[in-house]
Order: sequence, then structure tokens, then C-alpha cells
Amino acid sequence: MDKLEKLNELWEELLELGPTYKELFYIIKNIKSLRKKAGNKLLELNPSNHHLRYIIKWIESLRKKAAEKLLDQNPSNSDLRFIIKWEPSLREKAGEKLLQLGPEHKDLRYIIEHVESLREKAWERILTLGPTKNELWHIFGYEDSLSLKRRAAQKLLELGLTRAELRTFLRYLEFFPELKFPKEKFRKFLNSKRKRERIMREIRSLR
Repeated sequence: MDKLEKLNELWEELLELGPTYKELFYIIKNIKSLRKKAGNKLLELNPSNHHLRYIIKWIESLRKKAAEKLLDQNPSNSDLRFIIKWEPSLREKAGEKLLQLGPEHKDLRYIIEHVESLREKAWERILTLGPTKNELWHIFGYEDSLSLKRRAAQKLLELGLTRAELRTFLRYLEFFPELKFPKEKFRKFLNSKRKRERIMREIRSLR
């Protein structure tokens, strides 16, 4: 009897006893010839989200089936990111569900990185939640949506810009004339910045 035959014989014996989750996990991870059989058995045993993630990671032939089951089994944000990572055919569906669950910044950045069709929706949510300056610069410089660029530009001005950032801001406006960013907004910001600098210079001179 060769090794494969012996493994199949032992598998049948284990099935008669009823394999535990721990035993199935071991087989899935370490015994390639029995991996799919063990995965199918695990799917029969009312698997938890953790069990389904194990199948998704280790058994490519059962990945989509397990991911679909996970999607319908009250997935957490972490579960949905896991599906996005491992099962491309379900990325958009998992991303949509993630957007419905009150995503955190890390969830939204994951969608932006991996789900092209939902990038704009995720950036809009970040703009609503309160973006970091780096996120705003990314939108302003690299995203295609003009409406997102305008909102990011406005928020950058509201946060305040250093002289170096101001130069970068002006270059971006030159690169994207189609933005038609209102000049009065920028002029108002610039006048305010100059006034602040003048006030602070006078304060320092009176120390």
C-alpha cells in the first residue's frame, strides 16, 4: 500500500469516529492530498467565521464557496477585508457590505486599495469622517474625480498650509485647471495667512 492509499484509509477511519475541528485544521494545513476532503467535511459541521476563513486561506478550490457562506454569516469588518483579500470575484460585494457596516479608516483604505469600483465611495466616506492631511493630498494629487479633488482642496485650506505645502498646492492647481477651483477661496486663505504671519512677527518683536 502506497502513502496515498494509506492516507485515504486513515481518513475513512477518522470519518467513522467523527473528526474534531482541530484534526480537520491539521489535515487542511498539512496533508495536501486530503485537504479538499477535510475542507468539505468542515463545511458540513456548521463552521464558524474563523473556520470559514481557514478554508478560504488554505483550499483554493473551496475558496469561493466558503467566502460566499462567510458573506451570509454576519461577517465582521475583519471578515470582509479577508474576503476582499482572498476572493477577487467577491471583492465588490464584500466592499459594498463593508461600506454598510460603519467602516473605520482602515476599512475604507482597504477598499480604496483593493476594490477599484468602490474607490470614490470610500474616499467620499473618508472625507465625511475626517481625513488626515496625507489622505487629502492623495485625493488632490492622484484621484480622478474632480468633485473629490475640489472637496480635498477646500479641506486642505481649512486645515492650513505651510509655505512648502502652499507651493505644492499651487502646482497642483496648475496641473488640474479643469478643477476651476474658486479663486476667491484661495485669495481669502492667502490673505488670512499673510495677516496671521504679520501678527505673529509683531508679537515676536515685542517679546
